[in-house]
Amino acid sequence: MVPAATPRINGPYNRKRAEALYTLFNTHEATANRMMLVDKELEQWLTKTQHDGRNPWIYAPLALRKEVEAYGRGYPTGPAMKQESNYNALAIQNNSSKSLVTIDELDSILKEFDGAEHGEKICYCQRASVKQEGMNEVVDCGYKDCKIGKFHRKCVSEWFPEKFTRWYCAACLEEMEVVVDRLMEELDGKYY
Repeated sequence: MVPAATPRINGPYNRKRAEALYTLFNTHEATANRMMLVDKELEQWLTKTQHDGRNPWIYAPLALRKEVEAYGRGYPTGPAMKQESNYNALAIQNNSSKSLVTIDELDSILKEFDGAEHGEKICYCQRASVKQEGMNEVVDCGYKDCKIGKFHRKCVSEWFPEKFTRWYCAACLEEMEVVVDRLMEELDGKYY
């Protein structure tokens, strides 16, 4: 998101893709140090509600209200408060700049990031296909009905895919748990 009087919103994305895009946007002159990641639950508050003239505080996200109350009792600034502060500071900076980032500029940078407009995208980050990455940089999900199928090794490294002979992505693990739970319910009482 580009904070400003009229914010430029690009997304929503999952966290991995958002972080990758944020890194990319910070390498471009037009968008460097002018953007930030915003949690979905804070987006409405930051872009509209906090500035609408009524008593907006009653509409503030619960996480932000709790952090402000804790801050008043001497606790450190929380992540929602930091996000709000960063957003407001960037909005002031962007509003006072000579030119605002346009949606067309954001789209142009995105096309550069994604490579060709068409073609296979893989992983949570939705970037390059296997052909562009190379087989050693890609991990397959072991679930035959996985909606994504292939993942960049660096994007899933926190789940240590190299330690398993058959690795499953987070979404498929959840789906398999549901299937097992249903099966156990069906079998419950049939076999003793």
